Amino acid sequence: MNYKKLIKKAELLYNNGLIDESIDMYDKSVEKVAKIPQHSYRGRAILVILESLNRKKLPNDKASPLFKKLIKVVEGISSDYYKSRALVEIVGKLCNKKSINKAIELYNLIPNSRPYGKSEALYKISKYFHKQVKYQLGKKHFDKAVKIAESIEGKYWKSRSFAEIAESLYNEGLVDESLKMYDRAVEIAVDVSDDYYNLDLLSEIIESLSNKGLYDKVHEAIKKIPDSIKYHDTKLLNLVDFAYEVVEPLCNKGDYDKAVEIIREISNSIIKSNVLIIISKLLWQKGQINNAIDVIRIIEDRYWKSIAFFKVIEILCNKELYDKAISLVNDIPCEGNKVVALCKIGKFLCKKGLSDKAVSVYTESINIAEKLPNDRRKSRILLIIAESLYNNGLTNEAINTYDKAIQVAESIKNNRKKSIILTKIGKMLYNKGLEDKATLVYSKSVESAKKINRKYKRSIVLEYISKKINYVNE
Repeated sequence: MNYKKLIKKAELLYNNGLIDESIDMYDKSVEKVAKIPQHSYRGRAILVILESLNRKKLPNDKASPLFKKLIKVVEGISSDYYKSRALVEIVGKLCNKKSINKAIELYNLIPNSRPYGKSEALYKISKYFHKQVKYQLGKKHFDKAVKIAESIEGKYWKSRSFAEIAESLYNEGLVDESLKMYDRAVEIAVDVSDDYYNLDLLSEIIESLSNKGLYDKVHEAIKKIPDSIKYHDTKLLNLVDFAYEVVEPLCNKGDYDKAVEIIREISNSIIKSNVLIIISKLLWQKGQINNAIDVIRIIEDRYWKSIAFFKVIEILCNKELYDKAISLVNDIPCEGNKVVALCKIGKFLCKKGLSDKAVSVYTESINIAEKLPNDRRKSRILLIIAESLYNNGLTNEAINTYDKAIQVAESIKNNRKKSIILTKIGKMLYNKGLEDKATLVYSKSVESAKKINRKYKRSIVLEYISKKINYVNE
């Protein structure tokens, strides 16, 4: 009987409550696996056994001999990959059974060539010690909790442990000791290499400090979030309110300069930018438009700086301060966003019947677009302008801009990209009722698609075109 059949039999016996007989079957499956000559196959087989055991709650006294056999087989595997995976699984099981010394011993056997395996096992061991810290805190044995926390190697659980010690000490009225523990938690959290876990820890600590009104500590913690963290926008944006709470009393007193000075100490540009936007919004609500603009100018993040300028330009246009709005366009960092801002101004001007001034603004946006080095991007930006012109009643200017976009698109060297963008232009023209022009553009897109070298990509693009227009023959 092979090991897989033995495992199935063991599972069946376990499900029928025959624990001793089930363990005997698992024991036999381990003996079978130990005789497999190829180390990689042996490693896979061990993982199958461990996966089966994952779902079983076996008494420690009866499971212990089985795990000893398993460990012996794992130690003899020469494949670092399977050895590492198996040892990580066993370490997790030993931690669940509170056999922490043996777990640490096996952690040290994980090959250094498998750093991920070592970190995963360390995570499980550290989590076990974190539970011990919580147990000691439940008994209010703070010194023992700190001692255990200091012994934790995994930084994630070490930081969490100190944060929980700080929380418990604060609840007991031991504020000074609590603040020291918070500082220790932040210090360790900043050192966590994974951005997601780093931010997760700091977010929880900052929220805890904020709930206690410890805004100086909130500011210190936020300052330590590195600018390199950019990819968890939701978590970062959740911290903006906490950062603003630090300077809210100053804003309420009208001391905006001091508030800005404090916020500029924050390293992370996303958090910093969004708090500065809040401050600028307060300023323009009080009619201090120039001061609001000065605050926006010091925003470092290109995206959020553009968003803030869009809002100010909209406010100025609503007040019919069009020249002031136009003067701010050069402060917008991205050329594409400058075009979007000019189109917004053009829209306001058209609504007020100032067509000549609108055409002048749109002409400036076209000049910016035509200076872009990338033909694909240039074509896309020209399309944005053409759409805005058409939607605001400047039809002749829109058609001329569509022609410019088509001309630029035709110069794109990559046939796939050229075909796709020409198809989009054709669709836009068709929707505007310019069917003759649309048909001409569609034929050019098909022509480009047929020049794509790889048959598979060519067929995908032609299918894309056919979905956009039902009268194009492949």
